[in-house]
Amino acid sequence: MEIKAPVACLAKLWRTFCCAACCTLLASACAPHRDLTTRADPAFSNPSDNKATLVVSRDAAGVCGTSLVRILVDSEYAGDVGPGETLQLYVAPGIHLIGIIANARCYPDMVSRYVTAAASQAIKIEVGFDFVGHIRFVE
Repeated sequence: MEIKAPVACLAKLWRTFCCAACCTLLASACAPHRDLTTRADPAFSNPSDNKATLVVSRDAAGVCGTSLVRILVDSEYAGDVGPGETLQLYVAPGIHLIGIIANARCYPDMVSRYVTAAASQAIKIEVGFDFVGHIRFVE
């Protein structure tokens, strides 16, 4: 009987530790990035009359709604957009491949689509997460 008491105490401590560790992991799984010094890469932040404007806006819904979404234009980093934010990117006229990448701590998804941009044209692109937490273009 004397041996059971320490074993039971250790089991209770182990259970408490595991529960606390799981809660910490769940709470931080989709935490937002803190490095918000720059949102648009300088290569995509110079407006001019002969460039098109990509207006990327972000919803705040979904499982990973607090995560930043990385924006790629023609496989080059263009910037990050947070929940409820809008990012303006300036690109040369033509066909561009727009990619969005979710924070790897949530779901390491990447989706892409082509857009055709004309000079002085503004193209609105909305991105967000579905109800499961996967990144998507909002139609």
